[in-house]
Amino acid sequence: MKTGKTIPITVHPKFKAHIGTVDSKTLKSIYVQFSSWAKPIKEYDCWRCVVKNFRKLLKTRVTNLIDKTKFKDNIIVDLDLRSSGVAVGKKSFMKCEMTFFTSSRLNLKDTKTIYKIEEKTRKLINEELKDNEYFSFHSSKKEK
Repeated sequence: MKTGKTIPITVHPKFKAHIGTVDSKTLKSIYVQFSSWAKPIKEYDCWRCVVKNFRKLLKTRVTNLIDKTKFKDNIIVDLDLRSSGVAVGKKSFMKCEMTFFTSSRLNLKDTKTIYKIEEKTRKLINEELKDNEYFSFHSSKKEK
């Protein structure tokens, strides 16, 4: 029996995103997933290090944004950006999934909860678009 649920959210025109849960009946965790195409701004010697630092930066920013009354401190940030294929002038697919563990009873049908998570995700992405020194982000692989 399938009990998971996903809800699409609008955070930025360059990103596709949704909120979801594996088990909507007991709701022990919520995940936010967003994806985009990342294009390097300049050349670096160690792309693996750049991706690792990018992941750490996302985790730090997300930790500062979450509501500590509704979510536990432990957060899983899974950034999927293949460092082996990253090159200047080439777009690479990037997907990020952040898992938050609930500390209080939440309902994924509650529009206020969805809206708050959507707002926090929008703020995270806007900060990243403004401050990211490694990548520019695009809605598709092909130029429009």
